[in-house]
Amino acid sequence: MFGAKIDIKTLYKDLKLKIPQNTKHQQRFRVKSLGAYNRKTKEI
Repeated sequence: MFGAKIDIKTLYKDLKLKIPQNTKHQQRFRVKSLGAYNRKTKEI
């Protein structure tokens, strides 16, 4: 399929996500440092 650029609203800020070509249906993308806080590793 074709790639695209989409705007996403998160709890922290608005993002522009680039979807690469040949992305499969229902594929998930992870946005670094915008997740939940991990108490054990003290990382986001």
